[in-house]
Amino acid sequence: MASKSRWERAQTAEQNHETHSEITHTLEWTKHWLNEEFSLDLELLFNKEILEVGAGTGMIHNLDIPCRNVGVDPLFNGFQADLTNSSAELVNGLGENLPFNSESFDV
Repeated sequence: MASKSRWERAQTAEQNHETHSEITHTLEWTKHWLNEEFSLDLELLFNKEILEVGAGTGMIHNLDIPCRNVGVDPLFNGFQADLTNSSAELVNGLGENLPFNSESFDV
């Protein structure tokens, strides 16, 4: 039997990661993180088209602002039940093969 590829091993590890059991970030955490890491005010994202690749159960799911927020992750099918409160459009897919036209998003 052939061994699993590095990608398959990574996906197995991701599925078992503790943060995939629920949406772990609050809107307040997201505001703080964006400000601390990027000196970015959340209001700058208002009315933007936002894409998070490898979204998992991360910050895109609680981005409760006027915007189009889309999360892409190859594992969404595996933990979709945990994302029932997500504000994002969920796309099961790979960052290497995004199902969007170039320049479809602002951020």
